[in-house]
Amino acid sequence: MFENSRGFIKVTGSDTKDVTITGRKTIKAINRNDADRSNTDTPVEIIPQGDRLMVRTNQDRANMNQRITDDLEIVLPKGMAIESRGGIGDHEAADIDGDVEINCRGNVRVARIGGNVRMDIGRSELIRASDVKGRMDVQAGRGTIWNWRISAGR
Repeated sequence: MFENSRGFIKVTGSDTKDVTITGRKTIKAINRNDADRSNTDTPVEIIPQGDRLMVRTNQDRANMNQRITDDLEIVLPKGMAIESRGGIGDHEAADIDGDVEINCRGNVRVARIGGNVRMDIGRSELIRASDVKGRMDVQAGRGTIWNWRISAGR
């Protein structure tokens, strides 16, 4: 599960047993000391929760007058299911054999998904799904939905 209030999330399935997370944090603050403090107060955490991993950016810990963006790229075993609860930011998921659930305000692209896909999207200019083998459930506030090569069932 990914919790990221603001920023881009890209998740890619791979033939690996490890989860790898890379990214970039951007902090807009009045001065360097405030930015450094916010960086310390908002670590990206990986928290095991039974058979799941929670990746949390902790942006809610920053001062209200600062804007933090965490852009994350995650590579994980193909068979994992993913759940992403983001505030504002684009999401991409590809090569995942498990289910995918995305809740955000931003553009969403999913491709080569072996399980079901559920999307609850606020504002978006683009929602694109390609090669989804399971069921698709899309709820969108505003935006354009582009569906290419949606395969129902397994």
